[in-house]
Amino acid sequence: KLKHLDAALKKRQESAGRLMKVLREKWSAVMPTESCVCQGQGEAGSGKPGEVLLPFSCHAGAGEHTWNQFVIRVVGPGKRDALREKLSSQGIQTEVYYPRAMHDQECFTKPQNGFPFAECLTHEILALPLLESFNPRPHGEYFS
Repeated sequence: KLKHLDAALKKRQESAGRLMKVLREKWSAVMPTESCVCQGQGEAGSGKPGEVLLPFSCHAGAGEHTWNQFVIRVVGPGKRDALREKLSSQGIQTEVYYPRAMHDQECFTKPQNGFPFAECLTHEILALPLLESFNPRPHGEYFS
């Protein structure tokens, strides 16, 4: 498997690029406007209700994105769940990997003020499949 890793990662990266293009064209999805938050810089609070934000790919010395998941943010209360329901009705499986923020897990002590942005994201992030990995039909046929 390791000898095929580079080629497999390249395919995922290309598929993610095509999916981003389709979502920009068909859903008017946009890139987040804030800077990378993985190094504790900035705050990822942008976005208008109903807006679909594409994944932010940070290259700050951390290597290349492997696209293990393709996670979008659908801004606004109920918007993510409505989109998920619509995609499900079209046979497109999506996933919510973190329905609760880490600090809300039973094994952690609850912080007094919570983490409002983390709590917000639990209602707005949605993982889409990189469909071309499993099916030769183009993304545009699925995400119309």
